[in-house]
Amino acid sequence: MLKAWVLGWLILSSTAFAHGTKDFEVCDGRMTAQQKWAGKFLIFDTNVIFNDPQALHKFPGATIIIAGTAIEEVDDNKTNSRLSHAGRVFSRDIIKLVEQAKTSMNVPLEQGSHLTLDWDNHTELLNGTTLAKDKRDNELIALTMKYAKDHGTDNAILISDDTNVRIKAAGLKLHTQPLLNQIMTPSQAKNEEDFRIVEISDADMETFLQQKVLPLPEGLDIGPNEFVSFKSPSTAASDATVGRFRFDRQNPENKRIHAIPEFKELLPFKPKNIEQAMALDVALDPTIDFVFLEAKAGTGKTFVTLLSAINLLKQRNIQRVFLSKPTVHMGQHDPGALPGDIDEKYSEWIQPYLDNLSQLMNPNKPPGEKVLTKLPPNFEILPFEFMRGRSLMNALIVIDEFQNASELEAKTILTRLGVKSKMVLMGDPSQIDPSSHNLTASNNGLTLSARRLTNPELSMDRRSRVARIHLRTGVRSEGAELATDAFDLPIPLD
Repeated sequence: MLKAWVLGWLILSSTAFAHGTKDFEVCDGRMTAQQKWAGKFLIFDTNVIFNDPQALHKFPGATIIIAGTAIEEVDDNKTNSRLSHAGRVFSRDIIKLVEQAKTSMNVPLEQGSHLTLDWDNHTELLNGTTLAKDKRDNELIALTMKYAKDHGTDNAILISDDTNVRIKAAGLKLHTQPLLNQIMTPSQAKNEEDFRIVEISDADMETFLQQKVLPLPEGLDIGPNEFVSFKSPSTAASDATVGRFRFDRQNPENKRIHAIPEFKELLPFKPKNIEQAMALDVALDPTIDFVFLEAKAGTGKTFVTLLSAINLLKQRNIQRVFLSKPTVHMGQHDPGALPGDIDEKYSEWIQPYLDNLSQLMNPNKPPGEKVLTKLPPNFEILPFEFMRGRSLMNALIVIDEFQNASELEAKTILTRLGVKSKMVLMGDPSQIDPSSHNLTASNNGLTLSARRLTNPELSMDRRSRVARIHLRTGVRSEGAELATDAFDLPIPLD
């Protein structure tokens, strides 16, 4: 029975998409954002409001449609600790706009866009479908059907981060997209990749391999702290041909690609793969303020980060290392209030750090032998909840499991960075704990803050303070790598 249902759904979905349902891609540079959205009617699901309460200002030239049921849902969640702030920001914005315009229809926004609050019930359009009329999600689908009927299917787009809503809309041949795919620019999409392969001449390749630096090839579109892998007619791309665009803030015209260093100062330790080498390169660069490490379990992100911390302390680039993480429990297993002071409460949580620091500070110790029972003097636990109001100077701040932070929490944390400090934010967007309500792989603090800080609307100078690295290659064990990869695959049918 289950197999038949899944097969039927797949046939229905493929048929719907074959008849015209499509994803609207981001602007590719040949069309301005205002040209792209002009004449479009974008119906916002409530989750879009919670994920980005200012999203209605990010579609120049479009008409944003907010259903009355969405306003009700925002009101229903005003006591939800994770959603209430976004709801308040949205509501204050809406009331200000409506009161200024003295209408809730076709309210003018900036950049030629408009806002309309639709209070009507259009569920009669669901007649002939199997969708229940008393569900809010289906009311949004009916609203999209109304605008598709009045303005053309290509001009009505349901914006939702709810996969099931998009599935139902696809079945009715409606256009739909998640929010983040719409507002992510082409440059940010390129940042999702580790590096690009760029072909250069044999002479330039020889220069790069010998001098470890090469002027930026003409026509190469690349952002600060992005990596490329060079190849030439006689030399294949390899780890040795990977370099980073280091933007020179003192001399912006001096655009060059620098090879990844050999890290001789880190011996006897060295990176186990090119991804770790890239992470070390940006983590040790004192000109970079924020490093985002989006990493699968077992890829060595903690080891690489602590190796960088120890080296930065030795070089006196920093004086302290703060360790923190969002306080959420795994699954449904809440341990409750823990006894003792901060060190005692966090004793189990810091164990992975102690294990790695033991290896780093005592490289000749037998594997598995514990040496450290508490953090070294320059290392300090910083509870996530106590960071508001702090200004952390001359320090490396390491935030683990950052995918469990909301966007508001992320903004609070990132703005704690003080003078001569650096922040490394780590996590795996695919491993969000269930207790982190309403967070997804696309709207969590790690993903959103990385995208916001690499926004090409920011100047090259400001973006040069940010680096984003993906660690995908497991180094823990073949078994751990198998488990990680297997859980990323669809469950096979019996």
